[in-house]
Amino acid sequence: MKIRFGSTLLGMLLVLVSSGIASAVSEPEAKKKDALDRYNVVWTSPSKDYNGSMPIGNGDLAANVWVEPTGDLVFYLSKSDAWSGGGPDPELIKLGRVRVRLDKPLFQEGSEFRKELDLKSGSITIHSSVGDLTRDIRFWIDANRPVVHVDIQSSAPCTAEIALESWRAEGKWLRGGAEKDVILPTDGQTVRWYQRNARTIFVESLKGQHMGDFVDQFQDPLLNRTFGGLIVGEGLKGKDDKTLVTTEPTRNIHLSIHALTAQTKTPEDWVAQLTQQRQVTDSIPMEKAWQEHVKWWESFWQRSWIHVTPGGVGDLVKATVPSLIPSNALNFRFGISSVGGNKFQGKLGRSSILKRALNEGEIKALASGQSELTGFKKEDILSTSTPELYSEIKDSAAWTDSPEMTFEAWINPNAGSADARILDKTMPGNDAGILLDTFPGGNSLRLIAGKNRFEVRDCLKLGEWNHVVVAVDANQQRVELYLNGNRIAGQANTNAKSELDETFEVSRAYNLQHWVQACAGRGAFPIKFNGSLFTVDGVDNYQKTPAGEYYGPDYRRWGGPYWFQNTRHSYWPMLQFGDYDQMVPLFTMYRNMLPLLKERTHRYFGHDGVFFSETTQIWGLNRASDFGKNNTGFYPTCDYVKYYWDGGLELSAMMLAYYSNTEDKAFVKDTLLPIADEVVKFYDQHYKRTPEGKLNISPSQALETWHIAENPASVLAGLRTVLTGLLDLPESLTASEQRTRWQRLLGELMELPVAEESGKKWLKPAHVFSNNRNAENPELYAVFPYQIYSVGKPDLEVARETYTRRTRRDLGCWRQDTIQAALLGLTDEAKTSLVKNVTTQLIVPGGNELKNRPPSRFPAFWGPNFDWTPDQDHASVILSTLQRMLMQTDGKAIRLMPAWPADWNADFKLHAPFNTTLEGRVENGKVIDLKVTPESRRKDVIVVKSTDPTSSK
Repeated sequence: MKIRFGSTLLGMLLVLVSSGIASAVSEPEAKKKDALDRYNVVWTSPSKDYNGSMPIGNGDLAANVWVEPTGDLVFYLSKSDAWSGGGPDPELIKLGRVRVRLDKPLFQEGSEFRKELDLKSGSITIHSSVGDLTRDIRFWIDANRPVVHVDIQSSAPCTAEIALESWRAEGKWLRGGAEKDVILPTDGQTVRWYQRNARTIFVESLKGQHMGDFVDQFQDPLLNRTFGGLIVGEGLKGKDDKTLVTTEPTRNIHLSIHALTAQTKTPEDWVAQLTQQRQVTDSIPMEKAWQEHVKWWESFWQRSWIHVTPGGVGDLVKATVPSLIPSNALNFRFGISSVGGNKFQGKLGRSSILKRALNEGEIKALASGQSELTGFKKEDILSTSTPELYSEIKDSAAWTDSPEMTFEAWINPNAGSADARILDKTMPGNDAGILLDTFPGGNSLRLIAGKNRFEVRDCLKLGEWNHVVVAVDANQQRVELYLNGNRIAGQANTNAKSELDETFEVSRAYNLQHWVQACAGRGAFPIKFNGSLFTVDGVDNYQKTPAGEYYGPDYRRWGGPYWFQNTRHSYWPMLQFGDYDQMVPLFTMYRNMLPLLKERTHRYFGHDGVFFSETTQIWGLNRASDFGKNNTGFYPTCDYVKYYWDGGLELSAMMLAYYSNTEDKAFVKDTLLPIADEVVKFYDQHYKRTPEGKLNISPSQALETWHIAENPASVLAGLRTVLTGLLDLPESLTASEQRTRWQRLLGELMELPVAEESGKKWLKPAHVFSNNRNAENPELYAVFPYQIYSVGKPDLEVARETYTRRTRRDLGCWRQDTIQAALLGLTDEAKTSLVKNVTTQLIVPGGNELKNRPPSRFPAFWGPNFDWTPDQDHASVILSTLQRMLMQTDGKAIRLMPAWPADWNADFKLHAPFNTTLEGRVENGKVIDLKVTPESRRKDVIVVKSTDPTSSK
């Protein structure tokens, strides 16, 4: 049917607002809806390319949408089950790219342009006008059906061309063994295309991992998997196989793209199934489909929310911007390293450290002479003198905590100053602190400020005075190096705000990532950590393909396999969101692996139970590159995952939390017990006992960090959490044999490894550990994800001491320091780290930078960091941190504000165990208007008074 966007569709919106849905909304609920509007993303200019795309989806079918400077509307289509056949690994690839071109472009010189992501209605709207000509577009993906709608209205009749653009063709390098796209001959009314897996690596995978004799017992999930779509619109006709055009100028165009993934015997069967699906979808009147779509999103946003606002009086709260120089306990030293080496040879002149970042003009002025420092406020000067070589500034360790700093010095190096320190506040092998030296060769400059590294060779004049300056400003992400008044290296974002409403930034990040998850979380497979459904053309300097650095639209770093340590982060926040429907794909995929994995355990080790590989294909086996080609053994040849089976424990803990929240007894029987019991059974039967009867988990490893470990803290914490959770299940849902076995195994576990010194105790990574190869803190898994330690639980100080002593102090991507800080009630640290995660798009540099590509325009597309863009680990850590700052649960206890900043207010609704929801407001450090459902759970709510030993509040 033809939609009159200006009358029919807009009329429906007015009806919804003026009567129907809106009339049933109370005043407080209306305010919450208005709060959501604050996070709508609005752009008033077109985007240069795909890096300026907006995300939209219905949980399974998704799109990246942008308008190019030419005025064309362009979008990528993705689907959660569009898996290639593999080669080497199956990849989750795009369905295709569509271009909509109007004869009067959406953007031209003099145009008024507005593009908005409307969260409440789950749609993207575009308005363009120039003179008397206006065009309005509504782009939406039906929340209840696999179809994209593009509604276009023009104030004057226009013509349009809609083209499918395919990059998968003969002679092109294709990812993941993809095939050439099949574009069907035009039927005069539609464009139809598909990608079909004529071959897959499934059989090769089983044979290569000693499971070849099971090939006939398990269905290949990839073979003949066919995915693609159909583009159609009333008043459109086929120009060629890839293109539709309007039959005559028109004011209204309604475009539909129907998508389907199915394993069929023949391509013709797939086409028939797609045709039938289209008929069913089209049988729903458009007005009804739109109303149901809006209703779904209205209901979704009413499940849960957190809207943070400034506390106290005033409009803006100055952001707590963390320094770009990670702190350490060392003082500043001149001309010598912290361990007494790398001595500077020559002379030092005036040297100053200031508590603000000087601008270029001020730096040029300083380079004009070596006289005393003048013209600065006393409070801005931390130190200024002509220091003695090899001296130290006492009590200067905390100076780098400031978000702004300038270091300036006159130096006169001689030929003996090869690789010599000028200024040093670092410990070798650690990123914390700042260092300026003459590496390499003695006439060069190298600056290390945290993870920022710059090197300028052969720039110093030996035997002469040189003026060097380092300026650091976290507000502008500025780290710059100057020589004799001229900038010679560094980075800076001069458009960055030095003052912002940090509460708005946090709230917007939280709600936009909630949108991104909802757009991709209800499909047949779990959310991919490395880009979800919203990857765009890859340009990567991490590795190269036969096609060079340009990887095309199907690329995502780390490819198609699931890595549990990364995947899990998207799912923990769903518990407090109440987005239980989005957790089902994760549980289902692992549940479906069980039959094959049971056989694998018997084949490899001759006993019962299952272990889940850290890097896994969708059927459960390792990716081939990790297991190793021609591997005659049963352990992967990749040392990083050789004994790394923790995923099964964390998955089981997550499922226990899911049951605790939902009390879904069928889930326990059908999914939780079949997985969790097999996981603990594996540990029970796989490892021997000590002479004292304790389970000896060896050989093992502590995550990917300590490659040699006995009884790792992460495994012990996981087993203790899962076994305790299983024993807490209602006896009616479990067998007595199971409970007896669980109780016995729990008693056989060693205690968590603890160190002690001078009356202080802290956790260790394992009872025995060596060979450090990565950057995680296994000992802190007892805090998150397993929450053996948290606010209100015993021995909190042990966990806090462990956090203080942690080896890696990092943010970004999958690093979970911020979540652990929140769980430990370290309010200031949680807040500062959260704001930095929110406001820093790329927080993990060093070999993983974007190359020849600008940052993504959408404010909730972080990365690539370790993974890719949009980085779902980074985004999900933000969600988990804010939730746990506001609410933590332990059994029946519900603790509010365990790590909540005193200067933040919030409206909230969150989900808790035993089918409980809490809705209320934090105002000036108090919880008000609290509504607990069911009311009987109110007695279990505890408002926590901050016990943060580091807080200044």
